[in-house]
Amino acid sequence: MGTILPSQGSPLKWTDASLQLLLDALPDALLMVSQPGTIVVVNTQAEKMFGYSREELIGRSVEWLVPPSFRDRHALVREQYFGDPCVRPMGIGLELVARRNDGTEFPADINLSPVTTEAGTFVISAIRDATALHRSRELKELETVQRETHESEVRFQLAADFAPVMIWVSGTNKLCTYFNKPWLDFTGRSLDQERGNGWTERVHPDDFQRCSDTYTLAFDRREEFKMEYRLKRHDGEYRWILDRGIPRFNADHSFAGYIGSCVDVTEVKWIEEALRQKEMDLLEAQRLAGVGSWRWFATNDTLTWSQELYRIAGRDPALPAPTYKEHSSLFTAESWDRLSHAIEEGLHAGTPYELDLEMVRPDGTRRWVTSRGEAERDDTGSIVGFRGTAQDITDRKKSEKELSSVSGRLLEAQEQERRRIARDLHDDISQRLALLVNNIGGLENDLPDSAGEARSRVLEIRKCASEICGDIQAISHRLHSSKLQYLGIAAAAKIFCKEFSEHQKLEIDFNSVDVPPAVPDNISLCLFRILQEGLHNAAKHSGASHLEVDLRGAPGEVQLTISDRGVGFDPEKLIQRGLGLISIRERVGLVGGTFSILSKPQSGTKIKVRVPLSEEKQASQAAG
Repeated sequence: MGTILPSQGSPLKWTDASLQLLLDALPDALLMVSQPGTIVVVNTQAEKMFGYSREELIGRSVEWLVPPSFRDRHALVREQYFGDPCVRPMGIGLELVARRNDGTEFPADINLSPVTTEAGTFVISAIRDATALHRSRELKELETVQRETHESEVRFQLAADFAPVMIWVSGTNKLCTYFNKPWLDFTGRSLDQERGNGWTERVHPDDFQRCSDTYTLAFDRREEFKMEYRLKRHDGEYRWILDRGIPRFNADHSFAGYIGSCVDVTEVKWIEEALRQKEMDLLEAQRLAGVGSWRWFATNDTLTWSQELYRIAGRDPALPAPTYKEHSSLFTAESWDRLSHAIEEGLHAGTPYELDLEMVRPDGTRRWVTSRGEAERDDTGSIVGFRGTAQDITDRKKSEKELSSVSGRLLEAQEQERRRIARDLHDDISQRLALLVNNIGGLENDLPDSAGEARSRVLEIRKCASEICGDIQAISHRLHSSKLQYLGIAAAAKIFCKEFSEHQKLEIDFNSVDVPPAVPDNISLCLFRILQEGLHNAAKHSGASHLEVDLRGAPGEVQLTISDRGVGFDPEKLIQRGLGLISIRERVGLVGGTFSILSKPQSGTKIKVRVPLSEEKQASQAAG
């Protein structure tokens, strides 16, 4: 084999051939390297392992036997080793990648042993090709991975079979490879029947194409998907299935297929359909009744409107419902003032409201609505908003306006007839009766003194005729008061109360405060007729001997109050009691006023009328 050829400065001082044979007989490749990294000793196994002759290796840097990408790292580790040299058994520490003469690379295990000589410190490296060892390790690791994968699959299948949902798995070719037990129990088929595209045989024909398109598109894009389709159950019934799928990826992020879960949502679909039908029925009912619903969340000032409310308001349903702050533009100023006041009171005290409001549409047209609202509270009882309805009453308002017009014409005709009758009674009948009374008086004077009995009878007839004449004048006055026309409502009301008090033997306290001197004729007549009706009703039904009448002017209006302390009644039974209050309500409505009755059995009665003097306000309320 030849002798060892030490390089200059080699620590070896012998030429014994037996030592050469000993080194060459070692099973591992052997290199002796100086601290600067120079190879000083090489044995035969090293020549065979690296494909270089001994002459080519001795004197070269040991990094020459390391792939270029590892040389810097190897040099750094070598320097660190010489800083603290020690024995390092083979297979422990840094694994080396070595490079042969033909450029091939292989894993190597090394054994390092420091040697100190007169020439300095060296390291003897015993090198072994670890390719077979690494392959054995890889096989063991692969077996471990396969075993763990199998165990994982077994655990997955066990968990999947006990899952409350149907589970499927597909590979990269879109074909299904696995279905869990709940799926197989649902379809009543075997795993082999379902694999691949077999499962699609159970999909309803009307849903198949949509189902396939959704699955294919998501698969190609590697996206999650969700779809609903009908799947035939083992008993032949098609059931609605909600299927969700997500892509799977390997540890190296390569695509592995899909995994999905399915649940039977048939009952949910039935409930949803029933709810949709109820919503449609509600929408139809709202449309027929002209009633829209709304809900307001005060915390963030958002509203939700029903479709019918959008129609009533003339707004586009695609637009969001207006906020509460924007509602001022939806109504006339007067209506918004009343609505905002009701809302503020409701937020403070939880008071519900019901108001007739005039709505202004975007195109400028107007609609009348009855708005009803009630407070909504959270779990703590705090008011968090309002909910309610708005009913379109425009047609009703038009009818009421037309009816009011008819009533107005009827009342006007009635007043004209009253004036005609009163004039006839005063100018004709009363005059003729007065003449009759005078004639009877003349007849009395013509009777002889001896006709005492006849004279008495004539006196009685004259007295009776005189009373009839007075009654006719009173009737004429009630039918048409000339005092109202010439003296005004305050004076006419006072005179009427005095005459009525004397005629009915009642005590009436009349009070007049700040009544404007020029009250319009229609308002004066309205108040006078209400006074007449109210006093007659009180005299007839209350049983009270003392009545109070208060007539006063207030900013922009006139108020009339009639009170008694009689037996009272239930206002809900006004019509049954025949109190003639319908006529009062109609008269008040014609002049845009308001009319209220406060009464309870045994607690007396108070009738209060308020009539606006503003013509604009009067016309607006009369139209409403």
